[in-house]
Amino acid sequence: MRKVHVRRLALFAVAMLFGFTAAVMVQSQGVTGQKPTDVFFTEDGLESQITGVRLRFQDGGEARFFADHRYAYLPGDGRDERRGTWEVYERGQVCVRFDSGAARCDTLVRSANRMVLIAASGDRFPVRSMLSLR
Repeated sequence: MRKVHVRRLALFAVAMLFGFTAAVMVQSQGVTGQKPTDVFFTEDGLESQITGVRLRFQDGGEARFFADHRYAYLPGDGRDERRGTWEVYERGQVCVRFDSGAARCDTLVRSANRMVLIAASGDRFPVRSMLSLR
């Protein structure tokens, strides 16, 4: 446990030395589907990245994260839009409570200079584009 703490402290020091915003991303482990090179967003960093944004995925699906924490997902086939509310948690986790009563939590990471959603199943969905909802 101490080794992990020392490693995180060293990463923070290097990030500060090179002028990176350490609050945006952190290294983390333990998510199904994670790759060793994935970099996880912090809670505040992820919230600032997705608030008021439409994420379009490689499969054609689209997730909308409204500033008032409403959420809408439209699958690539354009049918059956799902609505709910969203919240961000530590280690890049975003959880949605759907109007139907169902809920799910996924993880967003930075991987090879692109954002990728990792579903709870471990499936990876690369983000094709990020567009403002404003």
